[in-house]
Amino acid sequence: MKKLYIILFFSLLMNELLIAQSSEQEVLLALGMENISVVNKGNECYIAYENNMYREVSVGVAHVIKELRALPDTKSIYHLVVLNHNVPKVCVTIPHDIQAMQVSYDTDQIMHLLKDVKPSETSAGKIDLVLYPQLFLKNHWLDRIYGTAFNLAPALEIDLWKGASFRGQAIFPIWTNMLDEKKYIRAGLITLRQEVHLPHMLDAALTIGNFTNMRMGMHIETSYHTPNGRWAVGADAGLTGGSTFYLGKWEVYPWNRLSGKVWGRYYEPYYGLTFDVQALRNVYEDMGGRIDCRRKFGVLTIGFYAEYTGNLTNGGFHFTIPIMPTKHVMKRKAFRVSLPEHFQREYVARWNMDREKGYSYNVRYQTTTEMEWSEGYYNPIYLRKEILKVIANIIN
Repeated sequence: MKKLYIILFFSLLMNELLIAQSSEQEVLLALGMENISVVNKGNECYIAYENNMYREVSVGVAHVIKELRALPDTKSIYHLVVLNHNVPKVCVTIPHDIQAMQVSYDTDQIMHLLKDVKPSETSAGKIDLVLYPQLFLKNHWLDRIYGTAFNLAPALEIDLWKGASFRGQAIFPIWTNMLDEKKYIRAGLITLRQEVHLPHMLDAALTIGNFTNMRMGMHIETSYHTPNGRWAVGADAGLTGGSTFYLGKWEVYPWNRLSGKVWGRYYEPYYGLTFDVQALRNVYEDMGGRIDCRRKFGVLTIGFYAEYTGNLTNGGFHFTIPIMPTKHVMKRKAFRVSLPEHFQREYVARWNMDREKGYSYNVRYQTTTEMEWSEGYYNPIYLRKEILKVIANIIN
């Protein structure tokens, strides 16, 4: 009988220990997070997770903090690493005093502690069908005010393995008064992309496939951020050829155009301004530079730019607005249909066409459906302010 009580006692003790060890994981699963890894060491908890539920990074982090703080076995310090495509982006350290929270691009130490943990609720193999709206406006004709095209561009987006993703997109014209390829059903982004996070806040990505702006080829990106997010530098390079749709026929050309850029970024914390300076070599070998200034106003991002390429000056503005009014989306299962989180547009003041050579200056392309300026949403200075603001709202 005594042995039975001892066995029962130890069984209950082990059960309580297992519940305590998995409670943080259960919180994240209940919130709809993915690629979750958890390690407890003493009174500190180390967590990595991917947010595919909340539109804003800060909102996702704030809800995670709120639920972790509500646990009966709450830890004195939580270390959170936010992932994107299972690649670490930013580290948030939350001590008992929430106002002493620290945010940094340095994720190396935490990810080293989590390297042997098998993630739960993996994103690999899950499929999103995202219905992208597209709007094009051009005002360089004399016989009409604007050339306009409105498209629906659904894309299958699949996470493969760590850092790898596939996107396959088709573009369906809804209405247009333009006479070029925008009249036809055509391929959009069809890409295979591999991202890697290297030690000391270095990141790199390689993308191969069909890009925007009638280009096809391969493109590599590299970047470095200081831990506090005040400064960043990077370089991109691409080798591409034409990928055109005329009269409903898809034609591709040799990859013989080398383009790229080197860039630097500064985040001004008082006003929340981001400044980018770029030295450019565009698709048709025109060289130049560009300066951007932008700011995030809640869920909106607005910016202005000026550039000089091909002996011509140009400029304009760009903006990003949320499409969905809600702050979160449907929990992702094996297959999910959704709208994109944001819609972005850039207005160009001048269309720089060299009619003798038969092409435009300033020709660049995008390799991903993600927002061009979304990396700034992980900026530690900006993110810390937004997390504290959201926590105050959801608690009160």
